Parts: sequence; C-alpha cells; structure tokens
Amino acid sequence: MPTARRSMRDSQSVGLALADSAGNVENPATAFLQSLGGQAEPRVYRFGAHLAPDEPDSARFAQGRTDISGALEAVREDLREENFRGVVLISDGRFNTGRNPIHVADLYPVPIHAVVVGDTTARRDVQIRRVLTNEIAYRGVALPMEVGVRHEGFGGTRVTVRVAEGGRVLDQQDLDLPAEDGESTVQLSVTPDTTGLVRYDVSVSRSTGEFTFRNNVASASVRVLESKQRVLVLAGAPSPDLTALRAAMGEDEDLEVAVHVRNPAGGYYQGTPPPPDDMDLIVLAGWPSAGTDLAEVDRIATSINGGKAVLFVLDHATDLGLMQRLGNALPVQPRVRRSGRTEGRAVLTGAGARHPTLELPDGIPDDAWTALPPLRVTDVTWQTAPDAEVLATTSIRGVVLDDPALVVRRRSGARSAVLLASGTWRWANLPESLTEYDPVWPQFIESTMRWLTTPEDDRPVRVRTSQAGYEGGERVAFFGQVYDESSQPVSGATVDIQVRASDGSTLPFAMRSIGSGRYRTDAGTLPEGTYTWSATATRDNVELGTDNGVFSVGPLAIEYRDTRADAGLMRQVALRSSGSFGDLSSIDGVAVSIREGEGFQSRERVMASSVRLWQRYPFLVLVLVLLTAEWFLRKRRGLV
Repeated sequence: MPTARRSMRDSQSVGLALADSAGNVENPATAFLQSLGGQAEPRVYRFGAHLAPDEPDSARFAQGRTDISGALEAVREDLREENFRGVVLISDGRFNTGRNPIHVADLYPVPIHAVVVGDTTARRDVQIRRVLTNEIAYRGVALPMEVGVRHEGFGGTRVTVRVAEGGRVLDQQDLDLPAEDGESTVQLSVTPDTTGLVRYDVSVSRSTGEFTFRNNVASASVRVLESKQRVLVLAGAPSPDLTALRAAMGEDEDLEVAVHVRNPAGGYYQGTPPPPDDMDLIVLAGWPSAGTDLAEVDRIATSINGGKAVLFVLDHATDLGLMQRLGNALPVQPRVRRSGRTEGRAVLTGAGARHPTLELPDGIPDDAWTALPPLRVTDVTWQTAPDAEVLATTSIRGVVLDDPALVVRRRSGARSAVLLASGTWRWANLPESLTEYDPVWPQFIESTMRWLTTPEDDRPVRVRTSQAGYEGGERVAFFGQVYDESSQPVSGATVDIQVRASDGSTLPFAMRSIGSGRYRTDAGTLPEGTYTWSATATRDNVELGTDNGVFSVGPLAIEYRDTRADAGLMRQVALRSSGSFGDLSSIDGVAVSIREGEGFQSRERVMASSVRLWQRYPFLVLVLVLLTAEWFLRKRRGLV
C-alpha cells in the first residue's frame, strides 16, 4: 500500500480588532504588527456597531455605536476554520451596544490581549445628558421638557440651553453651571403647532476648551395629535352621579368634555349639543330620559352603530323604553323591565380581573371592589349581546348573582361599555375610614375612557419602525404584518417600502417574510433628519393594502456621552480570557507576551495518509490498457 508522508509547521492567526471610538488616536496597528516579528499571520478588523475587515493603516472613527462583544464573537466565527490562537483588542473600552464584553471573555476560546487607548481621566466638557418629555402631545397644548446638562471642569460658566424645531428656537434658558462637576436640570416648554411626528433639537451653547462639541446636542421625537379627546356627555337630568362623573373626567387633562343636561322643558341647559359624529366618545349618563325626542335617540344610535365609542351609565332618570330604542348600539338591553332597586356590590368576573378598565392604581388593596360602598342596582332582567363581555356582576346581601353590572363589547372597530348601577357618587365621596380607596373611582373612569377611545386596528397592512426616533448611528428597522379579508395572516406577499428624506430623495426597501404573515427589513443607518415612508403589499399583482408613517434620526451623539477610556473593563476582559493588558505606551510588551506565549510556539505536525491504488479510476484504466496491450502482442506472435 503506497503511503505519502509530509510535515508542516503550523502558523498562528491573530484577530486584531480596532475600536471605532470617539478618541482620535494614531492607529497603532502597523507598529504592533511589526513588533510581532512575522511570527503570526494577523487578520486586521475594525469595528463599531459591526465588524469589518480593514487595512492596518485605515483606522477611522465615524460609526455611531460600539459593540465590543459583537466584534469578539464575529472574529471567533470568522476565524473558526483557521489556527486561531488569540485576539488583540485595541479600544477605549466604552461600549454602548450589545452584551457586556466581560461575559464574552469568560468563555472565549483564546486569550484576548487588551490594549486600552484614550484618556481615563475626565476631560473638560459640557454635554446634553438627557431629555425627558412625553411621547404624545397635543397641538396647541404646552409640552414640558426636562433637560439634564452635565459638565466636567466648567464650574461657574454660564451656558444657554435651547430647544428648536427645524432651526426655529422655541424656548431657551440660561444656566449657571455649579462649581462641582455633575449634572444640572433645566425646564423648557414648547407648544406644538403641527401634527404628526415632530423632532425637537435640544442644545447647549459651546464653551471654549471643550473636548468635543458633538455631545452638545440631543433630540427628542414626539407624536403630536390633532387635539384632546373630545367627549360629549348627554345627561338625562342633574344628579350626584353626574357630578361625580364630571369630577373624575376633569382630572384627565387629555379630555375635552362637553356636558349637556336635559331640562324639564325638553331642551338642554347648556344649549344644543354638538353633532355626535364630531366627537371621539359619547357618554350617556341617565340618557335617554323620559321625553327625549325620538329623532335624537335615533341619531345617537346611528352614530354609535357607525363606529362611535360609547359609555352608557344607568341612572334613575334613564327611560328603559327609550333605551331599548337604541337597539344594537349597546351591548346589553332590558329584557324584563322592573322599577325596583336595591343595594349591591360589584363582583369581578374572571374576564374583569384581567381587563384594563378595572386595573387598580398602585398601592390599592385587591379587595377594593368589595370594600367600596354598595351601589344601587335595578331589578331589571338584562339580555347581553352574544359578542359582549361581562366584567362584573352584582352581589346582594352576600349572594352573588348573574345579573351584569359592567358589560363591554368590541365590534367592527368600535367599543362600548355599559355600567348598570347608580350611586357612584358614593365612590367619589368616601368616608375617612376608606380614604385609601379614593383613587379607585377616577382611575376607573380614566381607564374606561382610554380603553373606549383606543382605535381598533383592522388594517390589512400594518408596518412600523422599531422606534419613532433614532439617535445618529442607530440602525433603522421595519416590522410588518399582512392580513387578508378574513383577518388571516398572509405569508406570500411582496411588501415594498419607500423611505423619503426631507430633501425629496427616496430609498426603496423590500421586506422579507419571517413567517405567520410577519415581515421585516433593515434600512441600516440613515443621516440625520425626519423621514416619511409608505409601504405597499401585493400578492399575484393584486394590491392587498398600504400603510405609511414617519420617523426621525437625531444627531450622532451617543458615542460622545462619556469620553473617558474604561481601563477597568479592558483589564477584566484580558484577565478573564487569560490574556495580557496594556496601553499604547506598553504595546510592545503585549507583543512580547504574544510571541512568548505557549500557544504561539511553532510546532511540527506529521501527517500520514494511505492510498489504495486499485480504488483509483486512472490506475484501473492503466491496468486495463496494459492487459490489452499484452494480449495484442501475444496474439500477434502466435503465443495465444
């Protein structure tokens, strides 16, 4: 059996990762590679938010994020087929994306030799540290902002903090920086005059001698709605319950409430109510009462059946006959009308215990609904709609009945709720022994109104960005869902997105299916600005639906929030992976540690292999040719 033997010397591979940080240091890669003396075959990488191969002389510091752990894992994967013996990590140790690299170092297969760059001491700097504001605002309503300004080494300096939109300054405040280094707070306010996604740029004036000006600005994206939620309250007559209801709604600053109470003459004390179709929510408190115009009842029923949200609160003034005229507009109807009333308590059903309308405020005991004073319930027999959900029933003298007390329904994009009990003024005026339950009634009204006015999403195509506003350098991601007319997910659709920048340029993207009617795409990093997008879903050249929206990209600032090098983290990464640690002044010592390390000693490896020639096709052909030639010669000479 012929055997081939050969010997070889193993070479080593070093993954050299260059941090794309905010520090402007001279690239040490070239000198470091020379100090290795040709003993290794290095692979050079640079990284920021992601890893990329690079040339030793091309250190650049332009990416907006740093993911050290992601870079280490990517190097390990890229060199897994090589004789991978170590990594030299050159970085300031500041990461703002991905896992903590210490956890990666614990299980890393080779030593990580950490070289820290940058200054570990605080640099003189002033920066916008945070901007706190509401995610949702209303046009024409003041929006407060709390801005955190941090300084190092500028005590006693006066700076100006501004908030602007599209270059137009909306508010500004002067701030005297305290003598001690740290963070100060400034209160600003803006009044939105447009709707949609609005980006506000918050900046602090520049001071001579700052390390960098790139962290002097931050942005906040706010979704501005047209106005507050408009609520029409129609009351059958003045009552303590109506007063309690108005007081609870008055605590919600997001509501614009119009109350109209019927008077005995047949009109309303406050004049003619506005058209119900112009409102976001209709509240019927003891309405319709006796004498209410039938045409008006029919008009309200038509509006509710057309998709208007409604809250119906039963009261002593309610005319049950006219209530029946509302028909399917309500999720419950009186089946047998009786005039008797008795006191009872609300008992939550299983559905009610999970429903957001009945969620208790923080710190309120779970027994709140049974501890509150009893309400007055009727002896009416109620008929609930098949698609209605009973959230609470009644308990009379300790006996739990099936009679509904709170019923809700979601139908065709509209929501409705019915409270079949009166005497709620008692919950708004609790005795001293029950003052801990004071927040329950306002919270119940607020939660119910929020649930009723939350729009149902029945769009066939629903696309969104992973967040409304991005910081500079963050990757923009789109997520989508596609449904057919039966609300079943569609996985075989083509979903195209057009992203339009403020300068009119358009970027096309195609979403890929990830199963169950879900789609996604990564648009990468985009320049600073506000963007609009539109999405179109098609299948077999038939359009299934569209969607659109906006998002914003703020300035590149996250890399500059902390400009000090984190030598402690780099030391831990080296220690936990059995590597060496140093800085630029001791980088030659790191190279010596690598050269003298046990894993980097050249070694000879002998490889033996065996070859069965008769199993090789060329050898078989050669044997056949030789046998044929022998037979021919023997035949020619008469030997056969």
